[in-house]
Amino acid sequence: MLTDDIHKEKVIYYFEKVSKSTVFSRSPRNIRLFRFLVQNLIDNMPVKESIIMAELFQGNKKEVTNDGKVRVYMYNLRQKLAEYYSSAGAGDDYVFRIEKGCYDLVFEKRTNTEPPVQPKKKLLPTVVAGMAIVLVFILFWYFNSVKNSYCWKPFFAADAQNICFVSDHYAITGYNIGDKTGTMTGFGVRNDADLQDLRNEHHLDKLTKAPYTFVTKMGPISAGCLSAWFARNDKDLTIEIGSDFNWNDLKSYNILFVGQFKTMGNLKSLLLKDSKHFKLINTEFVYSDDSTETIYRSLSTKTVLVDYGMVSYFRIGPKQYGLFFTSNNDIAVIATVKNFTDEKWLRNFYKKLPKGCTCFNALFKVSGMYRTELSCELIRTEPIEP
Repeated sequence: MLTDDIHKEKVIYYFEKVSKSTVFSRSPRNIRLFRFLVQNLIDNMPVKESIIMAELFQGNKKEVTNDGKVRVYMYNLRQKLAEYYSSAGAGDDYVFRIEKGCYDLVFEKRTNTEPPVQPKKKLLPTVVAGMAIVLVFILFWYFNSVKNSYCWKPFFAADAQNICFVSDHYAITGYNIGDKTGTMTGFGVRNDADLQDLRNEHHLDKLTKAPYTFVTKMGPISAGCLSAWFARNDKDLTIEIGSDFNWNDLKSYNILFVGQFKTMGNLKSLLLKDSKHFKLINTEFVYSDDSTETIYRSLSTKTVLVDYGMVSYFRIGPKQYGLFFTSNNDIAVIATVKNFTDEKWLRNFYKKLPKGCTCFNALFKVSGMYRTELSCELIRTEPIEP
């Protein structure tokens, strides 16, 4: 809500200033949401998750309570604003702010928290000593963090931009049980064409595409783990829904993917693209060499689950890399993400790769009970040319 001393023109001026900054210049999705929130602020209209979904993502206001897309985009926008005000916008007199758990945008005069200026003193010896300590710290950090970040090095580079796509499931609505209509996933439906085939085969004309998708428990667990890992390495990570992948993202971003390979959509064409030994056939990984072929098939009972997960690290462009964590079920994705964000485990993993290996495909066997991983074993590795 705007106060008497803050006018519409001032809000628009600062919105244009923020949105045209380098922090936002390559974030059209964030600018789109930002503009929507600013307009609602000017109009003094409260913002709800369902309204954002309906207005920006063509959703249904009544059917978005379980969708995580809006919350993901709000989180990303909040991070972008924080990045802007810690860099290009550090001197702005007015700031935009979004409280955690809220959707309304706040625009307010910046509070001056800087300490009073002290008289200058001759501190040359102290400054020199301080600079020496800082230099030692920087060198220590470089050789123990950047140098040993292995497959994460391109993601942690100073100019790197990173997106993590979390796989989501195509959802169908219009399924009737008695007088009630529900939503479902599965039945081999992963896109609009599959839905049309299902409707034609079973004469289910009332089935339609739901205005939202579903994410399994793998999504928030893996995204949270990766976000914490990037934060520890002082890098931003944009998290998006897999179905929102755009080929243009490959031009500027390093790409992470977490999820089941049956939900990869267009990203599936990148998985194992440089492999000479691995291939994915239906729900099975197959490894072949000159004399043998081995099939790795998931095993599932009511309590016990054996899943095979693939971690693929490969080059996308001159500076862009891809790192995919995928399997047939949740537990292998969760287990491999946890391991690859563990510095000690990562160091031991790289000891098992051939010297000089840059990119790789690595197959893991993950065993668990009730969809909870209990063990993760490296089965095969394949060095690939970057």
